[in-house]
Amino acid sequence: DGLELVRAYRQKAETQQVPIIVLSANDDPQMKRASFAAGANDYLVKLPGPIELTARIRYHARSYRTLQERDNAYRALHASQQALLKSNEELRRLTQVDGLTGVSNRRYFDECLAQEWTLSALDGTELALLMIDVDPFKAYNDQFGHLAGDAALQSVAQAIRQTARARPCVVARFGGEEFALVAPQTSLPQARPLAEAIRAAVQQLKIKAAPSSPHPHMSVSIGVSVLVADAQTLSQDLLHLADTRLYAAKRRGRNCVVTD
Repeated sequence: DGLELVRAYRQKAETQQVPIIVLSANDDPQMKRASFAAGANDYLVKLPGPIELTARIRYHARSYRTLQERDNAYRALHASQQALLKSNEELRRLTQVDGLTGVSNRRYFDECLAQEWTLSALDGTELALLMIDVDPFKAYNDQFGHLAGDAALQSVAQAIRQTARARPCVVARFGGEEFALVAPQTSLPQARPLAEAIRAAVQQLKIKAAPSSPHPHMSVSIGVSVLVADAQTLSQDLLHLADTRLYAAKRRGRNCVVTD
């Protein structure tokens, strides 16, 4: 019957929103209530005058078109918002990533270190920092050229990132041939083998070193510091300590890790 037809239209996606005017010989309030409950938009006792019928059809048709236009505008707005979010995410990524090596850049490193230092102070957890320097990179550039130097830095950056991927670390290019790794909730007994693994991974790249290097293959020197943030220390203290140990590694002949 008519009510079954109304329900059937409302169950189909393509006709779910199409306006339905029920024409009935029955002026019973129960039938009207049932029609509206089934999904009808209007109820007329047939047959109404042509002016009234045309007016009602036009009214519901206009409402339906308005609904379609609103839905289309919403979909277009949603698509635009998604495109904007995607663009913003790409822009954010570009502002955080070093263009040459693909790891985080210095700006993001500074933000990350500050954030992790705050979390260390709140949680009372250890924060580790590894300062990693390629040995001796200027001589390598002078010997093999800047293109080869860029390729070597890319390989070293990927070796660091791959070695540290099991831990929640942030690997960044600190500047030039120097990299930094921030490892939250990491103790010195955990940071030391991580640094040694990075040093070994760079050696395994077997990038030919410059003739002036004491080692046959490109290597890195690493300084490691671990602190728990408190009211008496700053994140710069962690950075200064790691940097001091990095230069100690250089003085010890390079291609080594210094943790004290």
